[in-house]
Amino acid sequence: MTNRDATVLIVDDEPAMRDTLEGLLGVEGYRIILARTGEEGLTLARGFQPDLVLLDVMMPEMDGYEVCRNIRQDPETAQIPVVMVTALEDRESRLRGIQSGADDFVSKPFDRAELRARVRTITRLNRYRTLLVEASRFRWVLEDSEDGHLLIDANGQVLFANPAACLYLECASLEPGRHTLQELIDARYQCEPEAAWQAWTREHSRVSVAPLYLVRPETAIHPALWLEVERFRPARLQDSETLVRLRDVTAEVTVRRSLWEFHTALARKLRAPLADLMLLSEQLAASRQETADSPVTSTVQRLAASGERLRGDIEHIMTYLRAPLLVRSAPSVHLSQIESIITDLSELMGLPSVRVITGATAVNDYLPLSRKALELALGEMIENSRKFHPDASPEIVVTVSSVGGEAAILIEDDGGRIPPEVIEKVWVPYFQPQRPTFAEPAGMGLGLAMVASIVAEAGGRYRIRNREPGPGVSVEIMLPFVPAGPTSGLAVEAHA
Repeated sequence: MTNRDATVLIVDDEPAMRDTLEGLLGVEGYRIILARTGEEGLTLARGFQPDLVLLDVMMPEMDGYEVCRNIRQDPETAQIPVVMVTALEDRESRLRGIQSGADDFVSKPFDRAELRARVRTITRLNRYRTLLVEASRFRWVLEDSEDGHLLIDANGQVLFANPAACLYLECASLEPGRHTLQELIDARYQCEPEAAWQAWTREHSRVSVAPLYLVRPETAIHPALWLEVERFRPARLQDSETLVRLRDVTAEVTVRRSLWEFHTALARKLRAPLADLMLLSEQLAASRQETADSPVTSTVQRLAASGERLRGDIEHIMTYLRAPLLVRSAPSVHLSQIESIITDLSELMGLPSVRVITGATAVNDYLPLSRKALELALGEMIENSRKFHPDASPEIVVTVSSVGGEAAILIEDDGGRIPPEVIEKVWVPYFQPQRPTFAEPAGMGLGLAMVASIVAEAGGRYRIRNREPGPGVSVEIMLPFVPAGPTSGLAVEAHA
């Protein structure tokens, strides 16, 4: 702990004394706060919660004794150490200061070395006391938590585990330093996805770039158990220490699986009668002898067109529902492959005006999703640009770069603008503005919602904004880099 961690509040009505104390302690690295009156001192004490108050006794209006009593009576400031700076040497004055709640006294004129030593000792003791209080509160919260919490060192040794963590790891208690987290996991769980776990073990990442799971398959004795693992290394911890949280997500996984089974069954139910409907409409059209402009022929053609549109909507909905499954269904895609993906998509869509700008890439610039998932996300973004362009022929620029340890993919077009009041709602499936702003179709459909689903599943971020000065819209996705490698189908299954 250094002096820069400590804050000292100086309360004195004499400018010269304030300047002297500030200069004396400021060079030591303390954060100094100055108050000219007792009232001001009380306000600053409540606001800043300093590690020490240096309080002058003889002040007009509210003297140091009254200030000290108010500090002690206020629950927000009662624990702050107070050192009275006084020229009074008589026994009665000191007793009065003690009765007011002062912790120590410094006599004027004071010895500079002695003052520094006292301030250093008191501030450090107060900081340690504060840390102990915080630690005891933290431990109290963890003891009652339903989530498992562990603290591990750089070698994976478990330094602390709350009761829930011991329950999940099937240990009555965990003596600090006797077990590694990996040893405890290997005896009971499957790690999903395997590649992400290996990356954490190898690189000791600060945070997870993708969800991690511990899976205990169902047996004749035990039901299946899914634990989501989150890791974090707060700045206040030692650089080698990491917090780990184990959260039971079995119910969520079960719900996802049930929903996926329902979606699959629903798709089968809809596709069969739809196929029959379209087949019958084709047969009916082929059997009619009327002219092309007859009412019956027109009705049959509209029936066939409606069936085809319904089929397309169903397929698009099913693609949206499956999108998260594609993220980790195959080895990770490399950042350098984006240019070829964009080129293929633009040719397929008949958009020759798509321009790609790429920077240098590194060997390890792998993205946490499959090529198929990335193609789907980029295709929806480009299609969205065409969908809302007045002439359906946008000029599109795709910029691919590496920023702050993650990949940034920016797609800009020269189409219409999005009203500010709805710009953050365009990620919602089938979002429909109250007043149609775009050309038909007015709703957003599933395009950007599918992009959001894929990017979120990959542990990334997304945003949209109007281009300035415009015209057009910019859509950007940010994805973390991960080591290359296949991922497990179990983790994919959890997100169905």
